[in-house]
Amino acid sequence: MKKLAIIYPWFADYRQPVLEALAKELRGEFEITLISDTVATEPAMKMIEPTDLTVKHDPPLRWEFVKNITVRKFLWQVGVVWKLLTRRFDAVIFLGEFRNLSSWIGIVIARLRFGQAYFWTHGVYGNEGWLKLKLRLLYYRPARGIFLYGNYAKGLMLQHRFKTERLWVVFNSLDHQQQLKIRNTPEQDSDLDSKAFFPAHPGCRQLAFIGRLTARKQVPVLLQALKVLRDRGIVVNALLVGDGPEKNSLLNEVRSLGIEDQIHFYGACHDELHLARLIRKSAVCVSPGDIGLLAMHSMVYGTPVVTHDDPTTHGPEFEAIVPGQTGSFFKKNDPGSLADEISHWISLDDRHRESVRKKCYDVVDRFFTPEFQSRVFAKVLRGEIPDEQRVELNDRNRLNNLI
Repeated sequence: MKKLAIIYPWFADYRQPVLEALAKELRGEFEITLISDTVATEPAMKMIEPTDLTVKHDPPLRWEFVKNITVRKFLWQVGVVWKLLTRRFDAVIFLGEFRNLSSWIGIVIARLRFGQAYFWTHGVYGNEGWLKLKLRLLYYRPARGIFLYGNYAKGLMLQHRFKTERLWVVFNSLDHQQQLKIRNTPEQDSDLDSKAFFPAHPGCRQLAFIGRLTARKQVPVLLQALKVLRDRGIVVNALLVGDGPEKNSLLNEVRSLGIEDQIHFYGACHDELHLARLIRKSAVCVSPGDIGLLAMHSMVYGTPVVTHDDPTTHGPEFEAIVPGQTGSFFKKNDPGSLADEISHWISLDDRHRESVRKKCYDVVDRFFTPEFQSRVFAKVLRGEIPDEQRVELNDRNRLNNLI
């Protein structure tokens, strides 16, 4: 049986479904070994419990641990280079983070010794300074190929003379099977009721923001947009799901704008069933700052997403937003523009809302799943051309012609 190594600094818990799907897809063909530290260097990051993959999963994945050493923003994984020099693998996949210094050496060793050496990465963002861009491109060059989170990044990589046959788009995913079970379960009465959250305006449409209350999320832009709408005679309730260092500042902003009766600070929520109910009760999810996994999280439950129009700062998941169909984009840092987009989505009648819901489902169910990702990975590792690779987008930033 062939041997595949996947080398990450650590494995975040949302990676578990795709690793399980890949193990099932490659059952009987590849033995998979995960190589990482047992501790995340980002304190807030929840990791996979090793026993969930090495004991409970069938087929089990092997997991070998190394030690991460961080100096400022740079990382060295003690033991990775030695494993690549002394062990035999048929293919190796590295996280494509160029600040991981051991991977600069590891990718060269893996390519020379095993041939199949890959990065799994965001790729190029489009907002790098000259030096960072040159380092990032130099880092990627030795790889046999690169698995990318989106077509936007693929387009940028093509501009920098990477060959299309070396680039495969795998998108990203959450626990899609769990989400489908929740989505397909009939709604039940719960305490997640607009009357409790917004007693002054229980009959008004509701939007949701879900994320950490940090400066990067630009929540004041959303609050100002709600004030713009109120001045137009349109009251929209906003459910802010999350906590963070900006909460007190945001409370002051809400009071100064005079919209206290429209805002409910729900707090942090990590329960998938509760999150699903909150999302489904909302006409739209709004991310006034940069967006990432929230795009998929909202759409899998049929709720469109609005975020700003600068792709260079977003996570790759922004590509799931098809303007006018699964969400829309507003002019960055412009509350009036955001107010216009919110106004559009809350005004949809039931027939159009149902159409949007189905389009949201379709985008996520077809492309942003562990099963989609594992199929692309498996075909590349087998030396095949993924069917998905033959789908070329006219507009690499969107999925318009795919839904």
